[in-house]
Amino acid sequence: SGKTTLFNIISGLDKPDSGQVILDGDDLCLMNDTKLTELRRRKVGYIFQFFNLIPEFTVYQNICLPSYLDRTKPDEDFIDEIMAQLDMSDKKDCYPHELSGGEQQRAAIARALSIKPVILLADEPTGNLDIKSGEQFMELLHYCHRKLNQTTLMVTHNFELAHTAERIIVLEDGKIISDYTGEKLL
Repeated sequence: SGKTTLFNIISGLDKPDSGQVILDGDDLCLMNDTKLTELRRRKVGYIFQFFNLIPEFTVYQNICLPSYLDRTKPDEDFIDEIMAQLDMSDKKDCYPHELSGGEQQRAAIARALSIKPVILLADEPTGNLDIKSGEQFMELLHYCHRKLNQTTLMVTHNFELAHTAERIIVLEDGKIISDYTGEKLL
């Protein structure tokens, strides 16, 4: 449907054939690779379908990785808050191979949120989570939206999750076939 291309364009990984991509006042099409990399590290949180955790790092080190790469100090209080909301506080010192698939997904979610991104791109973020963890994740997204004024774009095939959003855009074969904006749909 074009979701990967859309996410790659929004995050500055790919350039559009035409038009502009404005993120937090910056035109991504006018930025060089160095500036795009910096923008992604500081303003874009990305939750991949596959966790992309570094096996040699602990959960906490994986979560702090975006800050380490940006040579900034992680906001430890905020990270602790995210980890608590995702029931991951007791997994801080574990390594990815010691975690279940759902726990690895929650670590990846915490990593994406750790930089307090302007925009969070979530590609099937609840696909490996049980119902309770999926609900916790959605509560965390709503919390981050309120606290950080954060925008989240989420790709999901789960209509129950989609209906907790303020806007639903349905893509098919690279085209928008439906766009609903309004109060939460549930």
